[in-house]
Amino acid sequence: SSADVDESLQLLRRNASSDISIQALAEAARLSPSVFIRLFRRHTGMTPGDYRMRLRMDQARLLLETTARPVTEIAFQLNFSSSQYFANVFRRFTGLTPSAYRKAVSDRKK
Repeated sequence: SSADVDESLQLLRRNASSDISIQALAEAARLSPSVFIRLFRRHTGMTPGDYRMRLRMDQARLLLETTARPVTEIAFQLNFSSSQYFANVFRRFTGLTPSAYRKAVSDRKK
């Protein structure tokens, strides 16, 4: 049901940078993994993995905008295996590298 998927969405939001499994999310929703994935996609328009990555990218944008932390530190904080992988995923989501994104945000604030 929608309420069950909502519960797993909250769990994902709280644990976006962790590698919580589909099995754990399905259990939180009290569904089998296959039914969970189908309902999750119907409810959100994306897979649980894509949704989690979008949450991580939202966190990355916020950290790049509001902190001076190095990109590598942000990558590891968000549980990416390397800063290069983080940069590639970030570019795919935003069209910019993390450093270019930070500069663009900084330039807009001036």
